[in-house]
Amino acid sequence: SDYSATIGYTVAGVSLTINQNDVDGAEDQRSISASYTMGAVKATLKNDNKGAAKDVNSLTLAYTAGPAVITASMKDDKNNNTNKDGKQSWDLGVVYTNGAYTISASTDESSAWEADVAYDLGGGATLNVATDSKETVIAGVSFAF
Repeated sequence: SDYSATIGYTVAGVSLTINQNDVDGAEDQRSISASYTMGAVKATLKNDNKGAAKDVNSLTLAYTAGPAVITASMKDDKNNNTNKDGKQSWDLGVVYTNGAYTISASTDESSAWEADVAYDLGGGATLNVATDSKETVIAGVSFAF
């Protein structure tokens, strides 16, 4: 049988979460995380077990500076099932929101960067423009009802 269960608890400013997934015919998957917010900084430690694959531990730091959120994360996934390029994974990103505009940019250990701009047109419509390190440029309008 398939099931998924999540338990969360907050004590002394630390948020603890345990998630367990049992997929019929597949290996169990579990993640455990702890987060703590110190003013404008939020730190999260996570252990992610994906069955027979090696556990992946990660640390994420997020800093909120007015309308901007800067995020940095690191994982110990070098040469495992999800990261086979021999490099330790890290990600760095920033999201800036001002009124109807949202501007975001991110990069990682492989210099795979992305930049996005979104403008809320109102009525559920958003204008989106994005580009990335593979010289892809996308522009369009999305609708949400």
